[in-house]
Formats: sequence, C-alpha cells, structure tokens
Amino acid sequence: MTATILKQYSNQLLHDLNHSYFSPLSYNDKTLALKQAKKVVSIQRKIKKHHLILRVTDKGYNFYIGTEK
Repeated sequence: MTATILKQYSNQLLHDLNHSYFSPLSYNDKTLALKQAKKVVSIQRKIKKHHLILRVTDKGYNFYIGTEK
C-alpha cells in the first residue's frame, strides 16, 4: 500500500514539475526574454571592453560599476 501511494505521489510530482518548467512560453514572454538577454550581452561586452567590474552593494539591492583598479 505504501509503495502505491509513493508511486502515485512520484507520478503527480513529475507531472507538476513538467507542467511548470517545460510548458511553452507565450509570444510576449519569448520576446521579452530575448530583449533582456540582448541587454545582458550588451552590458557584458561594455564591462569587458572598458575593463570594468560589476558588484552588488552591501545592501544587496543595487549594483556598483567601477574600474578594476
């Protein structure tokens, strides 16, 4: 009996995880994700090109951009 309950729980958990993480994104979500990814790549290039560093501030809510030295 316990094995049956665990098997049912396992199957339900697998179904829920697949539904949550592998469902297709809407067109708007795909477009937004693509725009954000392009911004991140652009920022990464600028940081690398100008030898800058990116740090999280002590409070953890803001970023600091400065020189490596």
